[in-house]
Amino acid sequence: MSHRLTVPFTALLWVGAAVVHATTLGPEIVVSALDNEQGWPAVAFAEGPDEYLVVWHNRWGGDYYDIYAQRISAEGTILTWFSIASLPNDSRWPAVAYDPSRDRYLVVWSYDSLGDGSDWDVRGRFIPRLGPDPSLTDFTLDSGSGSQVTPKTEFALAQDEFMVVWTNEYQVGPPDIAARRVFADGSGFPDSRFQVSGGVNPRLDADIAYNLARNEFLIAFQAWVPTPVDSFEIHGVRMTATGVILGGGELEIATLPSDDTQPAVASCHELDGYLVAWSSFEPDIYARFVTGDGVLDGPPIHIEDNLYPDQLPDVACSLDGARYLVAWQTEYAFGLNGVWARDVMPSHVAGPPFRIVVPTSTSESTAPAVAGGAGGFMITWEHEREGTSYVDIHARTADPGLFQDGFESGDTTHWSSVVP
Repeated sequence: MSHRLTVPFTALLWVGAAVVHATTLGPEIVVSALDNEQGWPAVAFAEGPDEYLVVWHNRWGGDYYDIYAQRISAEGTILTWFSIASLPNDSRWPAVAYDPSRDRYLVVWSYDSLGDGSDWDVRGRFIPRLGPDPSLTDFTLDSGSGSQVTPKTEFALAQDEFMVVWTNEYQVGPPDIAARRVFADGSGFPDSRFQVSGGVNPRLDADIAYNLARNEFLIAFQAWVPTPVDSFEIHGVRMTATGVILGGGELEIATLPSDDTQPAVASCHELDGYLVAWSSFEPDIYARFVTGDGVLDGPPIHIEDNLYPDQLPDVACSLDGARYLVAWQTEYAFGLNGVWARDVMPSHVAGPPFRIVVPTSTSESTAPAVAGGAGGFMITWEHEREGTSYVDIHARTADPGLFQDGFESGDTTHWSSVVP
């Protein structure tokens, strides 16, 4: 078991090696502080203009949900905000990806089509980087029977399409994972929705990453496995950009002797492979590399082993492909959560965990989302506003780095690592 030690340096010396790990954190950013409950943040990076878009859903009085967005520069400057979806019924669980060719995003979400929570559809909208275009209205990706929930999306650069994945929940039968391609020029869909993974046992909670080196995707999800013991594992499916399933069946990415849940996956564009993160055991945070051709690349990496639960990981790769960042929420002794992160090199070397935000005695930070940029990462999360019932959206930038022969100087902010 490990214990956190706080030290007043911006860098941490690795004992027994002439290597110093330094992380530069930007100031905490109030992305949105409306007087309501805001949640489920997601973030994407626009590499040309060097800025991020954060999206989230708002829960207003009367339990009505809509979706907003906020532009933020790579340096952390708040730019403009706008509404994405203000439809008659609830819109929840947004996700976002960026198309550099057209300088715009695709935002997808689930829409309560009947207004009673019994039938959720997947909808989307193209959003120019500077804000919505009234001519680019929202459209339906799937309105099949049952509910389509928690969609995720990625832009396939070589294919010039988006791929959207989600969980289908049925009134009868186990949930499965489905997907649909979307032409990036807005002209419609190449084909209908198709099943990524299904069967007699549940599949749910999918995430997706695009591998530019192969023009392929890896979709990771929870899979219920009844033998040898009833538990969830993390499985994966490789798929071409045209929706053809690859390989000899599902990859068994995580088969630890406890429920493996909450998968997240990312791919470095300059590299031919993926990193999958998830929550397991107490729970703790784990990650595992998968090669571009679907080979499990080494054993699971124990990202965080805390005395209290660590959950809801997200993962992204920096734009230059130099490192991944895994962020997660971690519980403290008094029962409230903060957000931590750890960078992982494609060489499988991991830096020490460092804190993004800590809870106070009466408020917590949860559900982090992360995107990789040109000079580092942006982490955004749900942030309870002190002394109120409101939940805001906060963010900050992080730039992990490796330095040789000495500490980086200049800042005396408190940093944290893990010491055996």
